[in-house]
Amino acid sequence: MTEEISPDDAARAIDAAKQASATSAGKVVAPIWFDLALSSIIAGMVLVLALPIPFLNLAQLFLFGALGLTVWLYRRRYGVWVSGWRAGKTRLIALSLFVLYLGILGVSLYSFHVLHLFWPMLVGAGVMFILAMIGSRIWMATYRAETGTGS
Repeated sequence: MTEEISPDDAARAIDAAKQASATSAGKVVAPIWFDLALSSIIAGMVLVLALPIPFLNLAQLFLFGALGLTVWLYRRRYGVWVSGWRAGKTRLIALSLFVLYLGILGVSLYSFHVLHLFWPMLVGAGVMFILAMIGSRIWMATYRAETGTGS
């Protein structure tokens, strides 16, 4: 048997849910330490592919661990985490950055393994660092606009 809910109770419940969502969204911030850490990890993901296999595996393990630690520290400090792949315009931004990452990764790997040039790996890592920093700021501005949590 279900209990009847009055329209007033339903409206109050919806308002409470919206307020809780806005409160959580307001906790999401983009501190510079997070952008620097994330951008460094992403740049490192490009650069370590020049390493020989045993060192490559260790470096990737380190970088994935650093990524996990970064997310853990963010959650611990701010009490909330929002995936970059969340629905909305932010997903398009995250997808665009991922496509750029794959393109830079492909050019860097081709240059290193086929043309035997190391400098494109360095340039690719530097470009990815800058794109990740800018992309993170654009993502956050878009998230704030979508959730109405201000600038």
